[in-house]
Amino acid sequence: MQFLDYVLERLPFRVEVIQTDNGAEFQSAFHWNVLDKGIAHTYIKPASPHLNGKVERSHRIDAEEFYRMLDGVAIDDTGVFNDKLREWEDYYNYHRPPAPSAVRRPTNA
Repeated sequence: MQFLDYVLERLPFRVEVIQTDNGAEFQSAFHWNVLDKGIAHTYIKPASPHLNGKVERSHRIDAEEFYRMLDGVAIDDTGVFNDKLREWEDYYNYHRPPAPSAVRRPTNA
């Protein structure tokens, strides 16, 4: 739940709906926490990752760029890791050139 609070605080807009897959981590406690915040929560159809295309692409980009950047570097300190992640978020959202087929940065979506 801390992660959800963190994300909601960092976003420059109000979240109206959160769409997730049907994983155990998105059931009961998460679901009710989202609803308690006045946000709708919808599930994609089981076995349909293509319905979460933007999330899947984000995971791929994180793996290809963020985690590759850390390759071989052991970060045992959560604070240091979170600092690196914040740097990555800033780079990805404001400075990373968009893919050739992309028209807008994530912050302009």
